[in-house]
Amino acid sequence: MDSKPIVGVYEGKGIIRLREQPQQLEENQELLISIVPLRPEDADENGSRPSPFTYFRQLVKKLCEYEHAYGMTSQEFYQQFQSGAIPEGPFDYFDWRVLYDSYKHMQQRFGFSRDQLADA
Repeated sequence: MDSKPIVGVYEGKGIIRLREQPQQLEENQELLISIVPLRPEDADENGSRPSPFTYFRQLVKKLCEYEHAYGMTSQEFYQQFQSGAIPEGPFDYFDWRVLYDSYKHMQQRFGFSRDQLADA
């Protein structure tokens, strides 16, 4: 299943209301949710969510944190984790995998690259 970011609003008491319906989910299916709080300066003109490029920048920042912490690129980690060469470990691994899936999705959908961040 491909993962893509879906914006939601935390309403308190553990309730998050999603802005769109997730695709390919079954009732009572367990999910892994990666929460990235939005800052006011990241909001779009409606004040509700970041632009795709801002979200991409946030993804790359978090990927860089994992790469530094674990001493490998996200691509290396992803290939090894998916092949089973890296056993299931800390929760960070699952979060890292989901973030990298989102990163690849944004590269494909919008044509973004890390090189663009140096110019931004």
